[in-house]
Amino acid sequence: MILRPGAPDDFEKILAWRNSPLAIQYSKSGRALTREDGIKTYGDALSRMDSSRRVLIPCLDPATPIGYLRFDIGAEGNCAEVSIALDAKFQGQGHGTEALKKGCAHAFAHYGVERITAVVMGANEVSVKAFTNAGFACIQNETDFSTYELKRDRRHGKTGE
Repeated sequence: MILRPGAPDDFEKILAWRNSPLAIQYSKSGRALTREDGIKTYGDALSRMDSSRRVLIPCLDPATPIGYLRFDIGAEGNCAEVSIALDAKFQGQGHGTEALKKGCAHAFAHYGVERITAVVMGANEVSVKAFTNAGFACIQNETDFSTYELKRDRRHGKTGE
């Protein structure tokens, strides 16, 4: 798997992945993203005008994008929240875990963050497994959504402790 930065040409695919029935079912809002909201959410990130939101596209090869990772970087710059959506035909094959591992390593190396969090619906067992297999630990367990965290460590480029 390779990762590449999201680009404006990816917008339609990202909106389709974000608005797939499964992604809607397990999203915090529980609804489809309108085109207008999609432009607000992804437009500046894809044109690299918004340094607080980054989009990476995991690809099996240069011609086969399989989804996206979005990193929302907090105001202090040391923490990011990641969200992921994969094309339905690539789900359940371990690609989510691999994309998370590679994407988080990229975020630690290039975005200056020390920790990455994710909010995951407990009923979304596939995502819970992907985040756990990627090294995330549950730090807050709520009824519907739980927060997972991955801290930067030596595997992600930190030297000395």
